[in-house]
Amino acid sequence: MALESSTCHVSPWSWLLTRLPRPASSPSPKSFRPAPLPLPESSLSFIPNPCGGYRARVSAKATATMAGAGGDKRVELLLQGFRSDGTATGEYRLVPPWEHHRLQPCVAVASVSEDATASLPTPPNPGGAPPVLEKLSLSMARGGDRVASFELVPVACAVDFHKLGCASHLTLRINPMEGRAIVRFYKNEGSSSRWASTWVYSMNAVYLEVTEITKDFGEDHLYFHGPASEDIPCPPMTISFQKNFSCDEEIGSGSEGQVYKCRSDFMGPKKFAVVKQVPDTFEYFKNPDLSCETSEVNILSMLNHDGIVQFYQAWTEKRTIYIGMKLCNKTLENYLKETSQVDLETRKSIFMQLTAAVEFMHRKGVVHRDIKPGNVLLDIEKDGLTVRLADFGISKRFAPHSDFPGDWYGSLPYRAPEIVNSSRRHNEKVDIFSIGMIYYGLFIPGMYKRKMKLDQLSEIIRKGIAKYDQKGLIFDLKDHLDGTDILEDWEGDYRILYPMIRSEPSERPSATQILDLLDLEKGLHFMKGVA
Repeated sequence: MALESSTCHVSPWSWLLTRLPRPASSPSPKSFRPAPLPLPESSLSFIPNPCGGYRARVSAKATATMAGAGGDKRVELLLQGFRSDGTATGEYRLVPPWEHHRLQPCVAVASVSEDATASLPTPPNPGGAPPVLEKLSLSMARGGDRVASFELVPVACAVDFHKLGCASHLTLRINPMEGRAIVRFYKNEGSSSRWASTWVYSMNAVYLEVTEITKDFGEDHLYFHGPASEDIPCPPMTISFQKNFSCDEEIGSGSEGQVYKCRSDFMGPKKFAVVKQVPDTFEYFKNPDLSCETSEVNILSMLNHDGIVQFYQAWTEKRTIYIGMKLCNKTLENYLKETSQVDLETRKSIFMQLTAAVEFMHRKGVVHRDIKPGNVLLDIEKDGLTVRLADFGISKRFAPHSDFPGDWYGSLPYRAPEIVNSSRRHNEKVDIFSIGMIYYGLFIPGMYKRKMKLDQLSEIIRKGIAKYDQKGLIFDLKDHLDGTDILEDWEGDYRILYPMIRSEPSERPSATQILDLLDLEKGLHFMKGVA
């Protein structure tokens, strides 16, 4: 079924709104219809698509509208699905993560009371097999006008974008259970495609204040693709670090690039972001196949959790990768250095939140391999402190019971001992060792002894393992703490610490088991207080 250009002008919910019960004095059904967002007359030309329907080509007039001097440079993305039985899903606005999640519609809509919505008829369903979602319409709106629209078909419907002469194409992945969409852009060069950018969005219903996304799209992930256009000179189709961002300051640098505190013209003047700049010496550019995004970008776009740094977008330009993320106040490392006394409950909360982030990450099949206070960010606000794990530059995806060869990953004293042993392999338990060392450091009173004691504990573990490995024996930390001041004045719980930093990875608990242990400790402490 071809998608006619008229579908961009009429809301699929119009047939519902004309059937709403109205009192005798109410206006005519026409006034209940949402105000459409008109397309510029010559903004699009529709070209037949091999899988049916049409694809869009953006005209010079639409390009001029998008690139007009002055005004708001922010562009809204609107998404709508069309089924095989002729029905359509609701329309959704793709909300970028730096905006607050708003339930109110993003365009002019009818005012509908609760009593009226309670009596809405259900969309027609002929019965039998559920209708198939055949295509999506992704529209771009600016200043109240729709200026471009792109038709996407399921990835299962193969399309040769090179033969169609498309300079670029996009893919869209919908996760209905999380209400999220990930948009990826590719530039077509010769017979191959090169990854250009990745953007993440939340899906907010446009015409109805409350909509269950799973009713429109089901519960499983959906994958669509279609032609795009580089003729639209604004994000998310095109993005430039120099043109779209202004740097306030450099807040970090290392072997993998620099990190800047930035403002952006499409985020608004009061919004800040962190942009990580990865140079062309990065290993990614040595790979002849640049059709996929980097592992760090892929992982960050997938991990949607309060304990993981919030990913905004990533893109390449001139053999440089840029990654945009939420700006946090400071790192755990700086926080501990600057704060002479951190109360016990705050330290417990920091570790609990960090462990919850690791548990989520492991559940999603990701091992970090470089967890340390410098990679743990803190969002400090009036209502509390939020921990966010960051820097996934050497992280890896893993399958259950899989492992990796040893190499020089991570940072002392938080690096697990097995990770640098070329004769041993490692798995996600390296992260457990790292958070174990962070747990030890958190409960060392005062800031002056912290580094010394952490280095001392790390040295005892590494030297002990090396010595016992030569004898074919297993090193046990408990036997080597006597005569040391490792636990002197320490304010943590050794029953929690010891399992996490055991020399044998298989004997370390999972993040889930640590959370259970922390909950048990909290419950016992509460019961003791009551007694």
